[in-house]
Amino acid sequence: MQNWQYPVRKTGNTGTTKSDWYLLEANQHLQDLLLDTGIPSAVKAELSAEFEEIEAISRKLDQEEIHIAAFGRVGVGKSSLLNALLQKDAYTTSTLHGETQHESRESWCTIREGCLVLIDTPGIDELDGEAREEMARKISRRADVILMVCAADLTDSEFRALR
Repeated sequence: MQNWQYPVRKTGNTGTTKSDWYLLEANQHLQDLLLDTGIPSAVKAELSAEFEEIEAISRKLDQEEIHIAAFGRVGVGKSSLLNALLQKDAYTTSTLHGETQHESRESWCTIREGCLVLIDTPGIDELDGEAREEMARKISRRADVILMVCAADLTDSEFRALR
């Protein structure tokens, strides 16, 4: 994972960087929380959505992936931009607004640098698309990087979405 970030100092003779060690340590703490038998089942049931988020974060750390979510208004070209980055038609596109109804993921891997996961999200500011907009916001909050795709200058709805 270190090739995707700025160079860091190596720790000891293990070849593990300090930042890698911190990621491993963080993931171990997440696993400890998920496997903690001292947490009452009623609490786990009440916080099931949060525990699912923690599991997703742990998987991402374990697989050493960086997630990039394309976010923006409906019809600005999020899917087309991701297809161009991948140099293939991985995401469906259409001249009609609202083609992307659900999140769609595609790995972008190289042998030397590892994997990025590109995530296509439904558009925001779509007529009767409040549920899909909330889905896009949730996906973007979980991503490591948000790629805000705009057709031109920021609109009021895009500016509000950035907050």
